[in-house]
Amino acid sequence: MITLDIHKVGEIERLLSQTPDQVNRVLATAINSSASHGRRRAAKAVRKEYVVDRTGAMKDLKMIRATPGYLRATLKSEGKPIELFKFDTIPRFPDVAKVRARVKKSSSHKTIESAFVSQMGSGHINVFERVGTSRLPIKGLYSPSLPQMYGNDEVIKDVDTEVEKRLDQELSKALEKMLWG
Repeated sequence: MITLDIHKVGEIERLLSQTPDQVNRVLATAINSSASHGRRRAAKAVRKEYVVDRTGAMKDLKMIRATPGYLRATLKSEGKPIELFKFDTIPRFPDVAKVRARVKKSSSHKTIESAFVSQMGSGHINVFERVGTSRLPIKGLYSPSLPQMYGNDEVIKDVDTEVEKRLDQELSKALEKMLWG
């Protein structure tokens, strides 16, 4: 979870003391703009680290917007582990060939000895592995969830620095607009 707080509230209130009711509106607008930018940046950072497409990265990342009464925006990700088949998996169709997969872009394909790609009766395709020595039962293999991907140290560091820069820019822009029209 990434949370934006305002550090310059006192300075902004001093500058806008003639219009105190507008201060919180200006702050909420700047925070929301920065958080929206942070959401896109977080998805980009996840795509840089992991083999996941843009819509997959944005899907579970929700933004709780700031209001004039609540000056905090939060990016929150909830989700389950993702099927391994949705990543870079070889073979790409049901087959008995050895399965090779990669989840992180920085890694190479790893062979999963006892795994196979199969399609269930419902049409669901995934990488499966036998639980015992008999034919059944089998279990699906999954990658980390999107919240775990967003919790990666590299992703958090990238988003934090970018959002702080963006928040300063948005606050400066909003203050200029209010003071100079």
